[in-house]
Amino acid sequence: MARILLVEDDPRLRDTLAVALGEAGHEVLSAADGGQAATLLRAGAAPDLALTDLFMPGRDGFETLALLRRDHPAVPVIVMSGSEHGPIYLKTAAKLGACRVLAKPFELAGLLGAVAECLAVPVTTASPP
Repeated sequence: MARILLVEDDPRLRDTLAVALGEAGHEVLSAADGGQAATLLRAGAAPDLALTDLFMPGRDGFETLALLRRDHPAVPVIVMSGSEHGPIYLKTAAKLGACRVLAKPFELAGLLGAVAECLAVPVTTASPP
């Protein structure tokens, strides 16, 4: 199926999502924050899709999204957040180029549906305003 870069600072959630994505047939590259994700990308990891949390220590999800949009514009990105202000930030992530946004907690079926949807839709890069 697809190679997915999973960026999530909560180790239990990261492991749960990695197992679910793996059982769905995907190869998962895991990172605990945006800095680790950047290291994987610099080392030549070529994901078909990225899934990132927004709020993480170090390099956060907005920085990770910006990096992916700049250096890997064809890679669709799903952004997730469980913050109390999550809806506002998720709208911002969508405007910045996220293919889909997910509010935590979410059902695994919803995540897998978002993954399938984003992998099926070619990414277009928006022109700066």
